[in-house]
Parts: sequence; C-alpha cells; structure tokens
Amino acid sequence: MSNLLVFEFEGREVRFVGTAEKLEWIAADIVAILYPQADPRNYSNYLGKVPAHWKDHKPIMTPGGTQKMATLYEPGLYYFISRSDSPLAVPFQQWLYEEVLPSIRKHGFYQLHPSSSPTQAAIVPSLNELVDIAQRLLATTKLSPELQTIK
Repeated sequence: MSNLLVFEFEGREVRFVGTAEKLEWIAADIVAILYPQADPRNYSNYLGKVPAHWKDHKPIMTPGGTQKMATLYEPGLYYFISRSDSPLAVPFQQWLYEEVLPSIRKHGFYQLHPSSSPTQAAIVPSLNELVDIAQRLLATTKLSPELQTIK
C-alpha cells in the first residue's frame, strides 16, 4: 500500500498516493472537485476516456477499511483536467500546476501551509518508518535496570 498524503484545495480533500518520481492521485477526489454535483457511484463514467495506462487501482485505507480505489498517474491527471468543461477546472489547474506539482518536483513534497516554514512541511512518515525510528532509539538508549526487566 502506498503512503497517503492529504492535500486541501478550497476546503476539499485531495489524496495523493504517489511519490515525487511517480505522481499518483486518488481519482475520486479529482472528480469530486471538478464535478461536485456528480453521483459518486458514477465517477467511473467521468474517468472512462482516460487511457488505461494513465490510471490504476490501489488499496487505500479509508474509514470503512481498505478499499481498492481508482488512481490517476500524472499524465492521466493532466489529460482528465485539461478535457474538463467544469468551471472549477481552471482554479484547480492553477493550484495544481503552479503550487503542488512544482513543489513536489523541487522538494519531493508539497507544503500544506505556504505560510509555514519549509521545516514544517507535510512530510508524513509511514508506519514502517516510525517503527524503524523507534527501534533505533531503543537500541541506542540505555534503559534503567527496572525498565530492562519489564516484558
């Protein structure tokens, strides 16, 4: 499963599951932003014209558990939003093309709050990375004798 980052565009969530080398977005979030009146059961109709090699399905953790969700690779995202006739497409394109993508390419991440310092960027470690950090900390920390006996 990919690491999930959540960005915000005008109060709406935009989930990102890719990497700086291979950008990948949750397709349902893009459809919901461009077509807010669309029925979520019909989102696949909006994605039908995106070429198959520019989209995929990934297991994503949701409040209802892990679900396989449609994703768009970078070319598929460009294709989808550039063909959109939604009046919301231009503001979304400006946000994506002028803020998000340049930041990911330059820094490897997108800073959620532009007013915060670069050291406060949206870097979210995975569970495996957190466990690794904890193990390294424990390995380098001397425990008192009473803590060493606790199992």
